[in-house]
Amino acid sequence: MIRIIILGILLLDQIAFAEKFIPHFASIKSSEVNVRKGPNTRYSIDFVYKKKGEPVEVIAKFEHWNRIRDVSGDEGWVKSIMLSKKRTGVIISPKKKNTKIFINLYCESNNSSNIFAKIETSKRVFIEECQKQWCKIKVNDISGWIEKPFLWGIYINETFKK
Repeated sequence: MIRIIILGILLLDQIAFAEKFIPHFASIKSSEVNVRKGPNTRYSIDFVYKKKGEPVEVIAKFEHWNRIRDVSGDEGWVKSIMLSKKRTGVIISPKKKNTKIFINLYCESNNSSNIFAKIETSKRVFIEECQKQWCKIKVNDISGWIEKPFLWGIYINETFKK
């Protein structure tokens, strides 16, 4: 009887633990990933990601499937194994949607730091770490700091270090 109670508590703890992480960001693990209309291979393929590392937001989970959303707002279901914990992002312009502009990349995590590069919106980047208002990103062997509002793939209140 005690074992059943302990197993029940552990199971409830695992369910609560999993729910804490929905939603969260991830990236596409393979160079070709099918996105389905539902959480099973019986559902038709809606579209296919053809690029490894594409950032996605996991917005729901069902068994071994994740419902994801990308920067364009497209949604669908992928097998959990097809997602990576590696953090990637997309440079965005929060004020001018669908407009190509260049965003400043700073040497340090503050506006008074030197600007040493500019990155065009829609560019895919690796997210190395994030502080309260800034994220360190890497693109084409260049690392620098960008303000969070210009980066899709991180929550505004999220912080982390590698």
